[in-house]
Amino acid sequence: MNFNQSSLLKSVAIAGVAIGVLSSIPLVNCVNCLLLAWVWGGGILAVYLYRNYEKVAYVPTTQAMILGALAGAIGAVVGGILSLVFGGLTAGVTQALSQMAGQNGVNVPDFILTSGFSILSIFINIIVYAVVGGIGGLIASGLIWKEPAGPTSSVPPSAQTPSGPTA
Repeated sequence: MNFNQSSLLKSVAIAGVAIGVLSSIPLVNCVNCLLLAWVWGGGILAVYLYRNYEKVAYVPTTQAMILGALAGAIGAVVGGILSLVFGGLTAGVTQALSQMAGQNGVNVPDFILTSGFSILSIFINIIVYAVVGGIGGLIASGLIWKEPAGPTSSVPPSAQTPSGPTA
């Protein structure tokens, strides 16, 4: 399995950052409620970018899965870092929701509101996003940009000799 490292790094980094940013923007991140749609899309984007950088029509399924998985893992880290950075901005909202839930008889555990839980969720997301991103890469390879059908010949049809009986 041969990857061009430059193309690999560029495509995976761009797709991973896109996953992380889109998964962290309030309201936009709700798209991930659709079976982690941004992560699937990021896996597909990684394969698309790699194809364009390498000028190839097809990326083998194993490579596509690796591209998607790496993009997903990077997306989880970027999204986790953004969540930790911007968590302070939403701390007031989280605290208000916790108080409202407490008034209604729902007890929210303190660990959910702490950054320790956020760091744990980053590690969980790395695994989940890598798996889902890999599936996105497989989708790109198997359904969107399929392997060319049948053997291809490098000899143009005009140069081929007929195989029928000779007189």
